[in-house]
Amino acid sequence: MKKIFKIGTVIIGIAPVISVVSCGIQQQEEVKWRRGVFLEARVQENKDRGHIVFPEIKREEIKKYNPDISASFGVPLVSGGFGDMRYFYSMKNNLSIHAGDDAFTKAGSDVFAPFDGEVLGVWGKSKVGEIGGGFGTQVIMKVKVSDMFLNPEISKKFEGNDYAYLTFGHLSLSTPTLFKNTKTKQFHIDLSKYKRGIWNWSYNSSINIKHPYKVKGGDLIGKVGKLSENGGWVPHVHVEVYRGDSQHFNAKRIGKYIMDPNQSSEQFKTKGHRVFGNLKGLGVYSIMRSSKEMINALFNGGQYKIKNKTKIIEKNDSFKEKNGLIDPNLIYKLWTPKSKNYTLN
Repeated sequence: MKKIFKIGTVIIGIAPVISVVSCGIQQQEEVKWRRGVFLEARVQENKDRGHIVFPEIKREEIKKYNPDISASFGVPLVSGGFGDMRYFYSMKNNLSIHAGDDAFTKAGSDVFAPFDGEVLGVWGKSKVGEIGGGFGTQVIMKVKVSDMFLNPEISKKFEGNDYAYLTFGHLSLSTPTLFKNTKTKQFHIDLSKYKRGIWNWSYNSSINIKHPYKVKGGDLIGKVGKLSENGGWVPHVHVEVYRGDSQHFNAKRIGKYIMDPNQSSEQFKTKGHRVFGNLKGLGVYSIMRSSKEMINALFNGGQYKIKNKTKIIEKNDSFKEKNGLIDPNLIYKLWTPKSKNYTLN
């Protein structure tokens, strides 16, 4: 039997048999094909798993929302957002398509590994004093598809792949210290002269592609970050799932991004933060607000460059397939078609 999932913790975990603790009485419930129990045991009830819908809001409006969004709706978990068009990430001339699901819960809650696997990287950045100015800490995992307990229909989406890559973002900057007997480095970097502001950086220098950190399903891998350390967002966990053959996460590409554990803070300023930053999830990808054309995430002189002048990017565009993106809700069952929809007002 897997470990008992305690009330009040955030769990992305596999549980062929779930132990439900209620009023001191432990019951057992058989759960077939369950990929994840996120938050607490009672989230298995449809009424306790909400699906969140995001309106068109401005970035500076983010801080007005309740820091515990799920509690404001009276449920332990609200999540959603995969493939949504978001208006609050980017400059006025574009919008972004969200590459993962957001699961909202209390800051400081524990996040557990969903499956046995390897942690390939643990790093974080947060821009001081800016709402929506970073990603907090992100943990990147590699898991065997055969260990993900997928039903036949979902397994087809990973056809031809032995591995999948999972990312967990907006975690606490203290997350790297959770990995035992490994080295963590932290920098407070002032890049104001480059108009990039002041950043807090943290990374685990002992964990990389060549030296992964092995974890078991149910192991603690992070804590939900508060607004001041998670990149400037309402507390939540951003989860992404990739096939092993994706352009974004394939062995040839990510093998290039290995941090030098001995580099100085000056080297980190000039090189490391850019190189290591490539070993991460997409988060969002940008499109032109008017024409829906794909644009490059990088820009020079304040002008975004159109990446493809002929192809129109729609919500369910093949771009997700090209990058190997899989709907996280298929894996974790964060919400179901029977879950109630909630909209931020």
